[in-house]
Amino acid sequence: MKNTIKIKLFAFLVLALSFTPAFAQKPSTALEMNNYFTSMIDSLYHKGYNWGATFSEDDSSGNYSNLVPLRKDLESTCDRFAKELATAKDIGGSTDFKNAMIEFMHFEKNLITNCFKPFEDLSPSSTLEQKTKLQTKLQTDSKEEDQKLDKIRKIQKIYADKNGFVIAQ
Repeated sequence: MKNTIKIKLFAFLVLALSFTPAFAQKPSTALEMNNYFTSMIDSLYHKGYNWGATFSEDDSSGNYSNLVPLRKDLESTCDRFAKELATAKDIGGSTDFKNAMIEFMHFEKNLITNCFKPFEDLSPSSTLEQKTKLQTKLQTDSKEEDQKLDKIRKIQKIYADKNGFVIAQ
């Protein structure tokens, strides 16, 4: 009986470790740090894209409840990334890059909370005017996102130049 439990526990651990994301390992070079930071932005982009696709699907039915778990996942991802960034060690002078990423995560979390969450209150009886108002707020507030990403790109370029690697365009 005890051996069965040990075997099951071992199998669980092997499976759990095999599904650990690649960027979960701590970076040890400047290039790995760069890839670690950019993987966070990629992850948020894909999650945000999924939220938008779900909104489009839900908009036709008027049932926006599918947005709730996606928004909560986005918020928790921003929180988790901000915590990981805060504890990341400096590699190759990554402090400015890291701080810009932390700022971006806080911005994204606020954007998600303030602009995504209100869509969850829509219903089949919501008017076009109500939807348009929320979409306009999201578009307006998202404009700052481009500025923050430009800032990150500039800092990333300086970081890459300083550490001898090239950013793929």
